[in-house]
Amino acid sequence: MSVHDLMIRDAVVADAGAMGRLHVRAWQSAYRGAMPDEYLDGLVAEERVEMWHSRFSRSDLHPLLVAVVAEVVVVGFAAFGAENAPTAPASCGELYAMNLDPDHGGRGIGRVLLRGVTERLISMGYEEAVLWVVPENERARALYESEGWVADGGVSTEDILGVTVTDIRHRKSLVATSGTYLPTFR
Repeated sequence: MSVHDLMIRDAVVADAGAMGRLHVRAWQSAYRGAMPDEYLDGLVAEERVEMWHSRFSRSDLHPLLVAVVAEVVVVGFAAFGAENAPTAPASCGELYAMNLDPDHGGRGIGRVLLRGVTERLISMGYEEAVLWVVPENERARALYESEGWVADGGVSTEDILGVTVTDIRHRKSLVATSGTYLPTFR
């Protein structure tokens, strides 16, 4: 599989099953060592499938993109929209989540998906965007930073089963990147 076989498109309800299963596998791979094993091992794909089915039943929520190979196999997804901070300016968007199938890593899929999200945020009128990532997720951080996202000093912590999980915020100006990427939507 190469990025030439890849399609980035809006997610549809038929993608919920693949997204739920991928969601669990991606978290178990990416967050091992950053989150408690007990928590990661306890993730249930069927619960995530149901979560995504419920999400599709609501039209008032953020957009979702999927990365698809061979026109049917979902290998990644991303959720994005307005920044979630209560004091965020209306001009700031956010990449809420991006998950990739661990069996398809290192093939450029994350880069193409991230660029698709960036284009969509620009088309939605955002001038900058933020994302949050655990510092231990070095692969994701390397991707984000290679695409111009910069850690801005923002830190958030959450307690998961007695373990404090820290996220760091990255920020990117979208004004300077507008028109840089060719969208791969079909």
